[in-house]
Amino acid sequence: MKLLLLVTVASLCALGSFAKANECRAQRFVHFIRKYNKEYSSPAEFFSRMKVYMRHCREIYEHNERYKKDLETFEKGINQFADSYKDERYFTGELPTDDPEEFETLPSDFFRFVNVPKEIDWRSKGVVTPVKNQGQCASCWAFGTTRNNLTDLSEQSLLDCDTHSFGCRGGFTSKTFKFVMKHGIAREVDYPYTHVQGECQCKEKGCSDHPEIETIFQYWLRSEEELMKVVGWFGPVAVVFDGSMASFQQYKKGVYSASDCKANSKNHSMAIVGYGTENGQDYWLVKNSWGNWWGEDGYIKIARNKNNFCGIINKIFRPIYKVKH
Repeated sequence: MKLLLLVTVASLCALGSFAKANECRAQRFVHFIRKYNKEYSSPAEFFSRMKVYMRHCREIYEHNERYKKDLETFEKGINQFADSYKDERYFTGELPTDDPEEFETLPSDFFRFVNVPKEIDWRSKGVVTPVKNQGQCASCWAFGTTRNNLTDLSEQSLLDCDTHSFGCRGGFTSKTFKFVMKHGIAREVDYPYTHVQGECQCKEKGCSDHPEIETIFQYWLRSEEELMKVVGWFGPVAVVFDGSMASFQQYKKGVYSASDCKANSKNHSMAIVGYGTENGQDYWLVKNSWGNWWGEDGYIKIARNKNNFCGIINKIFRPIYKVKH
């Protein structure tokens, strides 16, 4: 890879006018490669990825020019996905399922009697674990399962051991909750994440010795106000969202709202950890699993009270963990 970089630097200098925007000079592609530790298999792939990077860079630049004029609600930025082909989906991973779930639901009169604050950030309450990075593995379904408890739990134990899902080829947040109910889950410190699926080591790592799920709630919500009450009262919840759009992958800051987000496309599992208002725009504060380089230190603000934007209320889960005395 180092040799390839040396061979192509001269060519990159000649391509400096490839994009009109100064931010999209071809030479910056080299800095992008170094920053994100990119490796390509051949010179052909190098130049192919560079073209993708340059195209995305121009899109981001043009979007951000509109953002500066208050014509967009969020800013985009170059991140680890800037060289990704359109059909690459390794950074999501939630698989579609039409199977009806048999989880607990709230009493019908719950929302009538619950009052919650106008804004809340559960990170400030000390109940949100640090942002992690699933890497080039379609394992968001495992991260979605482990986000709802203060203990830092092991995604790798789910990646290796949950036979209802398919490792780095995708899985099911709801079925993984059921797996944890039956078998337990290891702690992250005992069973760290490796970005690849391996042999199950649950017995050796003590999955059954650590927090188990007692009950799973699947919330059948009629409005975002009801979701606000769930998050404000109970805490973080797992949400399955459409994470396949380029605009979502390129998010940097602001309140995300894009016309190409599909309400019926549920391919990425994350966690809603709060809600609030920014510059007059209501938002959901959502924790992702793409590392601290992405978004606002690993988080995204998704439009709230905007006609159920992207079907945000359509697939919400929360486990209740057993308390061991």
